[in-house]
Amino acid sequence: AAGSAAAGAAVAHGPAPMPATMAELPTTDAAIALGNVDAQLLGYEEALKRTAGTPDSLDWLLRLAGLYDARGQALGRIADYERAAALADEAVRLLPHSGDALLARAAARARFHRFVEAGADLDAAAARGAPPDRVAGARAAPLSAAGHEPEALAIRARLAAAHPTLGTLAAQA
Repeated sequence: AAGSAAAGAAVAHGPAPMPATMAELPTTDAAIALGNVDAQLLGYEEALKRTAGTPDSLDWLLRLAGLYDARGQALGRIADYERAAALADEAVRLLPHSGDALLARAAARARFHRFVEAGADLDAAAARGAPPDRVAGARAAPLSAAGHEPEALAIRARLAAAHPTLGTLAAQA
């Protein structure tokens, strides 16, 4: 009887309404989040101007490329993707043996469906010591987009099992 009472209680309450309302989600409002990204972009762009286009740190150049890519994804702006690609190209020009720069350029190339070139960048990044899981993760999306879903899913499943984070689990899903 206790089991049937518990079952009846679950039916009476039912599942939580979906999607959740903004009041139920403990997240930053989208306009505020995008405003923060815009402010970061402005700061990095100003720093780039002060260095006459030659940054003293590859790290912040790659962060700038990543921010443009993220804003491009959020807003669907091709111009942001193009800027991210240009910054990644510049990073590889400045440090052609940097695995991180090659990973950034591979991502930008894959974004524009330049899969063969992206694959070559990933091979070069791996040869230059980029972390194998980052290289593998970067290979999954182009593989999937090019119709090689079983290979992409195998990579995503391996990464999700090895590193069960929101990013790897969402990519596998």
